Amino acid sequence: MVGSKQLIPLALLAFLMQALDLLTALRMVVASGIQSEMNPLMREVLLTGGAGQLAALKITAVALSVGAILVLAYLGRTRLARICLLLAADLGALGVLSNGGLRSVLVS
Repeated sequence: MVGSKQLIPLALLAFLMQALDLLTALRMVVASGIQSEMNPLMREVLLTGGAGQLAALKITAVALSVGAILVLAYLGRTRLARICLLLAADLGALGVLSNGGLRSVLVS
């Protein structure tokens, strides 16, 4: 459907914001310690599997989620998909800000 193709830039934005959240979270943990991570699931994965496993888990979860949202759009639920993608991008941005922002990644 035409509507689902129009959501690709928004899907990429959501993916990018979630990836930036991951990068800033890892930088924050390196700088301030594991106790600075507020998400208990992320803390546990970092403690048991390390940064690589956390990155693989987060990227996989985000890719599957964004893909599922695009399927909603393809099935005709374009408005719902748009809202979900905006929410995913916003939550990623909130994560970046709560982790110290892009400055924490760009300025080492």
